[in-house]
Amino acid sequence: MVDYRVLGAVFLIASTTLGAGMLALPFAFNSLGFLSGTILLFSAWFVMLYGGVLLMDLSCHVFESRNIYASIGSVSGKWAQYCTSILFLILF
Repeated sequence: MVDYRVLGAVFLIASTTLGAGMLALPFAFNSLGFLSGTILLFSAWFVMLYGGVLLMDLSCHVFESRNIYASIGSVSGKWAQYCTSILFLILF
């Protein structure tokens, strides 16, 4: 049986990595040079990987919630839930 929460987290990581990397890569390498651009690329990759792993861990351990907003509210409280909603409004 397929665990759709893990599959959704994997697709979230993949789409974020592909979208942000493809748009910002030429500009970063042109502005910073090869070595600095490579360091920036791996730093951004690590931050996205860490965020994706945290989201995957959250979705695997919180079974009663149906979305990220409710999961963060049940784990971290109302204040983190409000901050998450503001960040989602800014990002999307």
